[in-house]
Amino acid sequence: MENTAEQSAPARPGTELLAHQALFLSRGMLWLFWGLFLGLTLFFGQASIHVFASGIRIPAHVVGSGLVLWGLRHLRRAGPLGGAGAFLLRGCALSAFFLAYLSPFVNWWMDAPDVPWFAGNFIGFLGMAMMLLLFVNLLCAELGGMLGAFGFRLEAHLSALSVVILLLTPFAVVLGFSLAAAVNFGSTFSQEFYEMVIRVPYQCYFLFIGPCALALMVAWKARELCELAFKAGSAAAKTRDPATGG
Repeated sequence: MENTAEQSAPARPGTELLAHQALFLSRGMLWLFWGLFLGLTLFFGQASIHVFASGIRIPAHVVGSGLVLWGLRHLRRAGPLGGAGAFLLRGCALSAFFLAYLSPFVNWWMDAPDVPWFAGNFIGFLGMAMMLLLFVNLLCAELGGMLGAFGFRLEAHLSALSVVILLLTPFAVVLGFSLAAAVNFGSTFSQEFYEMVIRVPYQCYFLFIGPCALALMVAWKARELCELAFKAGSAAAKTRDPATGG
């Protein structure tokens, strides 16, 4: 929770939110949080949805991508966020869309990891998942700046940095070593990538959970800040309403 001084800090000039805008932001961040939570939980749990007519298995974490997109719709209804807000919203939307599109390749790659087409799309899926976490953190930082919660903005930036250090950097290293091994040994990139993935120590996966948990906490705190802004805006509107004697 933010401290009292930070909660009462004024927003940046020109970015004061009306009550209905703060309400849309609060709802959007709530859907965004649950979308991330369900997506991550179902992904690590390897849950699948079976399409009975065709026998195709679709990873259940696609539901999380849908909730994220629904949350972004509410955020857009709040109006222009200013600064990098519009860019970050588009980044989140594109990442969530491609996550949903590429989700079937997760199971297909696990069934046939040596198929280059499956490996390439699975790599794209992982990249989009990491970029979504990065964009969400930066979006929350932008909201924190709008609401004057600069301590929270720093938290969100640190969470984004954890995504870069603990997720994107190791991911790039694995891709680089896989490519180098494929060139040196005359094998395929998809084979070397699979070998690199299965050789990662099991304990390292606990480090990967850290940035995911931080992103969830940041998203929830952003929702709380937007809810506080909504309550403050509603109270201010009542005091200005002549019917209330304000």
